[in-house]
Amino acid sequence: MATLKFAGAWRAAAALWAVLAGTAACGTQGDASVLPDRWPRSGLSGYRFVDADAPYALGRLGWDLDEPTVLAAATPSGGDDRFEVWGRMSPRLSPEKTVLFRASLPVAKPNAESEPDEVLAADAAWEGVGLRSPALVRLAGVDGLEQVVLFYQGSGGDIGLATIKGDAYALGIFSKIYPVTQMCNLYRIEAVKQVFDSQIHIENPFGWDYSRAAYGNDVQFLSELGLRSGELVQVGDPLVVARSTPTSMTERLIKKDRWQYWLQYTWSFYQGWSRCRNLSPRMDTLINLALDRVHFCNLPYAMKNRLWPKHANPFRAFKAFWFILRHDRHFKKDAGPDSMEAYLTKR
Repeated sequence: MATLKFAGAWRAAAALWAVLAGTAACGTQGDASVLPDRWPRSGLSGYRFVDADAPYALGRLGWDLDEPTVLAAATPSGGDDRFEVWGRMSPRLSPEKTVLFRASLPVAKPNAESEPDEVLAADAAWEGVGLRSPALVRLAGVDGLEQVVLFYQGSGGDIGLATIKGDAYALGIFSKIYPVTQMCNLYRIEAVKQVFDSQIHIENPFGWDYSRAAYGNDVQFLSELGLRSGELVQVGDPLVVARSTPTSMTERLIKKDRWQYWLQYTWSFYQGWSRCRNLSPRMDTLINLALDRVHFCNLPYAMKNRLWPKHANPFRAFKAFWFILRHDRHFKKDAGPDSMEAYLTKR
């Protein structure tokens, strides 16, 4: 198992092995007494193992870990205090493909042999084949809240900051790149109040029964929160994942009327983005994409339910279909934050 040990441990072990090997070669024998704790620790005088019998902090089978950096808790919370260790790791069979990892360790037992989680991998051209040198900085945010930003280097040495623009984040939700799950996000209280106030009344020209099929409002407030933020810091995968059960309301509606399910969500994108037109100079592109998909979903929904479609422009429906094929992760599996930003930049 590849391991990341506490500072100085491997040097000490190597020195001890050299001493033992050297004495064996000379034919000398020890007296079986316990060795004094005088291991060489260059620059680390006075430090010791938390537990000499279990010195390992992190490890993952088949991976090498290095370049650790520590982010302490902003404010101690008592007996459950934890700190984060970030660093670089690479698979032993492909050592050049380095990624950044993160692990949360308890202060009371940092040598619990936790397994690190992959946070960022190289997916932009400038990043090359791997990432390295993570550095985290606490910045003073609005309302007295702190913000942690992540700097890192690509394989060529260029320095990057893990952020994404609000409109690209909104488009990423639309294109199945980011999760549509409130539990996977953290928000500022004032922004949440402002956004949720606009959700009290939902325009409903299709006459859906939101008490039985409440779909779509989540993409509205997630998009608007991202747009009002202007720029978001992307620090890795969500910590919480919501999964629908076979008997959930979501699964029932998908089985009953898949096109109503998609049309409700698409209409919510369109309605929510239309309220945010002044939050980004690229909002017209997002609004038109949502309206194209409304036409795309409304045609089969109307046919299934024997209704006259409210939006039935075949040209716009084809544009929506083309975007799904070329840019949406439903079909284009390598779609990501960079491809969303590239799409908006070209428009």
